[in-house]
Amino acid sequence: MAEKKVLTLADMQGLVNARGLVPMDIVVSFAPYFKGDTAGFIPKMAYQHYMEGRAVPVGMSGAVVPDQKAPKRGSIGVTTQKLRQQVGTQLTDKKGKEFKKDPDAIDIPANWETKEFGALNRIRLAAKLTGKPMKDVGKEPGAIEIIKAELEKRGK
Repeated sequence: MAEKKVLTLADMQGLVNARGLVPMDIVVSFAPYFKGDTAGFIPKMAYQHYMEGRAVPVGMSGAVVPDQKAPKRGSIGVTTQKLRQQVGTQLTDKKGKEFKKDPDAIDIPANWETKEFGALNRIRLAAKLTGKPMKDVGKEPGAIEIIKAELEKRGK
């Protein structure tokens, strides 16, 4: 009997379809997918889901899935935390420590004052700079003040 091997990232890259995605059969439900669904992932994510035992490439339902427990429902993986840190979403770890993006790392576009940039984008930018939800920033005049204060702080 031939021994089945665990797939590698290179194997996943070889399974890419015309859209640049690896079609995967979901074997363990995780948001937003249910067991039995088929979904396409970029090779890196396909490999991650495969290694975590959540999905296998389409047509390879007999593929060896590494012996790892699937994450608990509602748990947030490290990659999700890092992604949320990059986009500036507040998140707390298990110890209650808050993750916040450094306001100096947030780019303020040169056209932020123009009509084309828009009021909603100014409010969104001010929310990122303060680390608060958009509703707490207030309306456009408040957002403008926050952005101007941040620019003054940066010396621009």
